[in-house]
Amino acid sequence: MVLIRRTAGRRAVPPVAYHLSAVKFDRFEQQHKQHFGFHFGTKDTALRVGDKLRREGRVQPGDTVYLYTVKLYSRRSLVLKEERGGAWNPVQIFRGVFDRDELPDGFTEDERHAFYEDEVIAPSGENLQDLYYDPWVQADEFASWFHAHGYDAIEYENIFEGGGTSYIVFRPEQIEILDVEPWRLP
Repeated sequence: MVLIRRTAGRRAVPPVAYHLSAVKFDRFEQQHKQHFGFHFGTKDTALRVGDKLRREGRVQPGDTVYLYTVKLYSRRSLVLKEERGGAWNPVQIFRGVFDRDELPDGFTEDERHAFYEDEVIAPSGENLQDLYYDPWVQADEFASWFHAHGYDAIEYENIFEGGGTSYIVFRPEQIEILDVEPWRLP
């Protein structure tokens, strides 16, 4: 698997990934303000999300959940370390980009210094650091900012949910649903 590489067209990375949801749908759409991007991982990792949904009170033992098998399309993914408590948000991603010795391709030292001054400017001119009050706008602006830097996905080792490589994409058109399988929670 190629981790960070510019490619000429859409490519599927990885060949297959998984996502577990309490609802069945035909197209991925952002549903919750607190969830940032669309998250996918190994089948085992996705199935562990059932416990998380149960702890959040979104499902009960015996409920049916849906395991989505998907292809993810990305021109270039950014590999980040997982340093989180179970969620990804813009500040955590900014830290993953700027709190490292060597910046990833496409990011500048000036941007790093601006980040430490609480300024991350999206292509629209908005400061992403100031958009925390409206997570929907912040998510759209973040996706534009990330894409403008040449990336459209995040790849990380999912330690929080038991291991395996996981992915975050920010646009529904990056996701092709291959199969939806109902699972009954124990």
